[in-house]
Amino acid sequence: MSKKIGLTLFASLGIWLLLAFQFLNGGIPSHYILHDKNMPSLTNAWGALLIPVLTYICTGLHEKYSASPFDKKVIAGWISAILVGIIVSVVFLNNIKPLVSWLGPILLAISLIVRVYQPQYILGFVFGMSVAFGAVLPTAFVLVLALLSATVHLLLYPVIKKVITT
Repeated sequence: MSKKIGLTLFASLGIWLLLAFQFLNGGIPSHYILHDKNMPSLTNAWGALLIPVLTYICTGLHEKYSASPFDKKVIAGWISAILVGIIVSVVFLNNIKPLVSWLGPILLAISLIVRVYQPQYILGFVFGMSVAFGAVLPTAFVLVLALLSATVHLLLYPVIKKVITT
């Protein structure tokens, strides 16, 4: 069995066990988009589909574009992204007001420094936030950050470097 299939099965089992636990303990939560009850809600159950697909895609992309698929740097990035996702979840769930207002700018700044468009960061962030917010909202959020990060790192920084060196 390939690492891609193994990791996808492991992630699938993890999210399915989490959803089963939530179902048996009061029901699977739903979350409103932008935390506004006038907006549609998204159930955590979507994670049963999204986490396996996201894991398969991210590990496949990483295997395709990396010479060493699971080196220490990649694992460190993945674990770091999980920790950031957990910190963001804890701050929001506990409504730590000074930090809630700073999370957006902090994560934006991180995305300008770290290449968060890489698969290990996307997957780690979604894993870190999935327990608290399901998989859909963190995926949408991290994909916006990843798009910004990719634009800056792949388009803007090379242009700036070329202008500076000429």
